[in-house]
Amino acid sequence: MARSRKPQVVKTAVIAKSALGVSKAQIARELEISRNTVKRILNEAELSSLVDQGKSSLYECIPKAAELYGSKVKSDPEEAKDFLERVTALPAKVQPSSVPFQQQIIVNPSISRAKNGEDSAV
Repeated sequence: MARSRKPQVVKTAVIAKSALGVSKAQIARELEISRNTVKRILNEAELSSLVDQGKSSLYECIPKAAELYGSKVKSDPEEAKDFLERVTALPAKVQPSSVPFQQQIIVNPSISRAKNGEDSAV
């Protein structure tokens, strides 16, 4: 389903009226828009809400994941390194064995460029 091109004020009015229990048909009449537009706006709002909930859940997991990974680095550095290579956080290349794993972590250069506001598609 295509996204609504209505102004944000209309989208906000549709969402507010729906939250108050007003039917889609009544919202369409009051705002002089089609019922399909009302449906489209409400679907967009629901999808956006679900994405935000998912992001929130993911962000809540980050501290625990970092803690678990930190303990794995201490207990089994080779397995921790293998994991980072599998998820492409580290390039899969041979590192000098004399360098401790903690010093082998290489930051993805595109992440550094993005943080600095540079184009990452270089």
